Amino acid sequence: MYSKFLNIKNVLLGLVSALLLLSACDPEEELVGPDRLFRPTIKGVMESRGNWLGVSWQKNKGAIAYKVEISRDTFKTIERSAQVDTNYVVFNDLEWDMLYQVQVQALAGDPAKNSGVSFLGEMKTAKFPTILTVPTVNDVTDVAALVKWTNSGATASALRVYKVDNRQSPIQEIELTEEDLANQFKLVTGLTAGTPYVIYAYSGEEIRGWEYYTTKAAQVFAVGSNIVDLRGMENDPTLLQQTLQSDLPAGSVIVLERGMTYTITSTPVVSGALTIVSGLGFGPVAKVIMSSDFNFAVGSTVDSLKFRDLNLRGTDFAGRYVMNPNVSGATTVGNIIFEACTIKNFRGITRFRGPITVSSLNIKGCLVDSISNYGITTIDDEASKVDNIRLLNSTFARTEVGIVSKSNSNSVVIENCTFYKFLRTGRYLAYYRTAGADNVTNGVKIYNSILGPGWAAGEEETAAIHGVRATANVDAMGTYSTSGYNTIASTYQIPGLLEYGKPATALFENPENLNFKIKDATFGGRNTAGDPRWR
Repeated sequence: MYSKFLNIKNVLLGLVSALLLLSACDPEEELVGPDRLFRPTIKGVMESRGNWLGVSWQKNKGAIAYKVEISRDTFKTIERSAQVDTNYVVFNDLEWDMLYQVQVQALAGDPAKNSGVSFLGEMKTAKFPTILTVPTVNDVTDVAALVKWTNSGATASALRVYKVDNRQSPIQEIELTEEDLANQFKLVTGLTAGTPYVIYAYSGEEIRGWEYYTTKAAQVFAVGSNIVDLRGMENDPTLLQQTLQSDLPAGSVIVLERGMTYTITSTPVVSGALTIVSGLGFGPVAKVIMSSDFNFAVGSTVDSLKFRDLNLRGTDFAGRYVMNPNVSGATTVGNIIFEACTIKNFRGITRFRGPITVSSLNIKGCLVDSISNYGITTIDDEASKVDNIRLLNSTFARTEVGIVSKSNSNSVVIENCTFYKFLRTGRYLAYYRTAGADNVTNGVKIYNSILGPGWAAGEEETAAIHGVRATANVDAMGTYSTSGYNTIASTYQIPGLLEYGKPATALFENPENLNFKIKDATFGGRNTAGDPRWR
């Protein structure tokens, strides 16, 4: 009975407490919403068709106005600010071709209830109407820019060159000549590699527009190289000859002007590492016309001799070489490299005599044409030696002789090469001609190449040629021969060749004009064989 009384008492106390709480509330008080307005959200898109920027956003219930801000540095600083009672605003008289960021805040009657800031995005203002042509990657080098324009309206009179990060003071002011105006371009030189510039065109003091030019990174050479840059110098074909005759330190890199022709008329004697290369530029690679050939200083040790991005032309098909060293004392050379060169109209590319040892002879990415009876290389003395010979990613046309040696080698590698009219009748791809000194220790490897017809002479209809004559293992993989390829002696054939079964004219676009693009879609090696540039 006592327990039952306690339960009734507890229920009554709970009801009384609930009534007291309800009586404490004001019956006239309304429930309120959030303390602040919601952030505005973007509506539609931002627009700019001049040096102005228009932007709209979604209206907020309860907002009496909006604060809109723009910036060029992601709001580290505020460029412009506006307060409007609509949901659209236009900012006028901005910088042309400039990226702006936009943010907006909804304002309430009570500032404490203003919304947070909403980022609406970013947009560039329109580009200033310009007579200048938008530059391409080919319109800049590491040190120059080719500025092009269209003659319209008032005659252009000058260019002003600024660094992008400093438009207050031009680093160059260039008056335009009548010839410049007729050409509608001007070469701006003396720039710094890897640097963004903006170049303005003027008619008197009136701006006619501007464009941005970022110079390419400087060419990279070996650390410690002594750079001799002949670009931008007077148009003198003897400049290369003069430079080679000067006292060049080992590791020198001679940079030639593209589009220029240089002459070598007396023998350059190389005593230290040397590179000759076409610099970055706008024209074809530099042409070097040679009526004399390179030699090495007797007794010297030369780390490397490199020819890169050059058009090497001999003046005498019957008697001129790129290199014809003939030394009387022990001379050592590391790497001889021809890379991305055109080599044409020589008796031979390289010929070696005397006690000279070359570690490696490399022809890479080259086009070789019209080479007479000393061929790619002739080691013409038992005292001379070339340890490793590598022909890579190259094309050889109208070449009478391949590789000839009177001494041993460690290796011969021919890979990804195209041959056409290669070898006169009875000549060899590789001929190690001295008994007892005819070893190629690591063999002759011919990979992924195309062997076209021999180079018939006179009344010959075909040129029956030899393959490899050496004490060596000959390994051919992925290499094809056209129907014009014909070896004389079975002893010297190249094992493992894949027969294409058709003439070279069925395989290549226009071989007589040095166009070896593969046109036969059924050719099994169309994606794997020959110089990769023709695949």
